[in-house]
Amino acid sequence: MQVAPGRSIRVDGIPEDVRPAILSFAGDVLQGEHVGVASLHVTGSVLTEDHVPGRTGVELVLVLESVDPGALERLASLGTKYGSRRLAVPLVFTRDEIARALDAFPIEFLNLGSNHRTIHGDDDLSSLRIDREPLRLQVERELRAYVQQLRQRYLSDRSDRALLQGMLVAAFEAYLPVLRALVHLETGTTPRGSVPTLRAAESALATSLGPLKDLWGIARSGRRAPVPELLEIFQAFHVLAEWLVVRVDRDAR
Repeated sequence: MQVAPGRSIRVDGIPEDVRPAILSFAGDVLQGEHVGVASLHVTGSVLTEDHVPGRTGVELVLVLESVDPGALERLASLGTKYGSRRLAVPLVFTRDEIARALDAFPIEFLNLGSNHRTIHGDDDLSSLRIDREPLRLQVERELRAYVQQLRQRYLSDRSDRALLQGMLVAAFEAYLPVLRALVHLETGTTPRGSVPTLRAAESALATSLGPLKDLWGIARSGRRAPVPELLEIFQAFHVLAEWLVVRVDRDAR
């Protein structure tokens, strides 16, 4: 796919196994004047030590000059082509939307800003200013919601080993962006990747994240954990989840 002159694509720092799909997608998006791309970014686990060649999907952020039905139609036409190549549907913003959404979604933009590669255009994500109080408030809201979700899913999935393990692993993955935000609130830094996040959070919060580390090991290995082990992990996870809510709430007082 030929890209218009002046529309270079930079893939340094991108794992080799996903470069062909990214280059092809970027070429399709940048070809002609149908979309109006301001910048294009790769983000997510593919840029961290969590990347597993041949398995990890690619997350994209597409910043457009404007979002109109024509641009969305053009992007929608590419969905079938790239879904099978491990490219997730991109997040689509304008620069103005990003600026206005920072106080509404500070966790999401903190994670995007700290873990991305700009492959086309200006780096619209590195210099985002995340204010402390909206970030703390969203962290508390997410943690309180996760406690309720843990309880509900436990009540519904307790009797099925596979569902219980899937619920716990999914909860672990959901907690990672919030833990990064917690570390940022405590230290001003934002770790990348699962293991660095767990280590940094243990240090910043001065507490053990044992159940989350156990779930990381299960997720990484793909092993079928026995029910007694899963129940023990759940109990420790639930205690930790409650403690995190109290810790963040205390910081607001």
